[in-house]
Amino acid sequence: MVVFHITPANVADNNQNLLTQLLQRLQGFLYGDKGYLTALADKFKERGLELITKYRKTMGLKALSEKKKYYLQHRGLIQTVFDCLKNLCNLDHSRHRSPLNFFVNIWSALIAYTFFDECPAITPFRERVEHNCQFILI
Repeated sequence: MVVFHITPANVADNNQNLLTQLLQRLQGFLYGDKGYLTALADKFKERGLELITKYRKTMGLKALSEKKKYYLQHRGLIQTVFDCLKNLCNLDHSRHRSPLNFFVNIWSALIAYTFFDECPAITPFRERVEHNCQFILI
């Protein structure tokens, strides 16, 4: 599922109304930066959407599972995709003269990205299973 919302430049992406609209049908884990620490995190968790971020120093340490830590470490890869879209697919801020031209620019960049031979990808997390082996010497 792809969810997006186009807003004016004066609306922050961690705006509570915007987050509520964007995330109303999603479940699972939501990874973001420290700016997404919001009062809505408890409401999202009740609906089955858990907000995972790096914590601020003043918040104290909260234990994360290995799986959550693994995916949180790969947030930089997502930024790489944004960089590819901006620099290689020419998705850049420009002064469009019409809304249609604006959407054509976005869609053409997304379509061009799908034709890349290699795209950044996060390898799925694999649980570590330790086997207790006993050796008997005869």
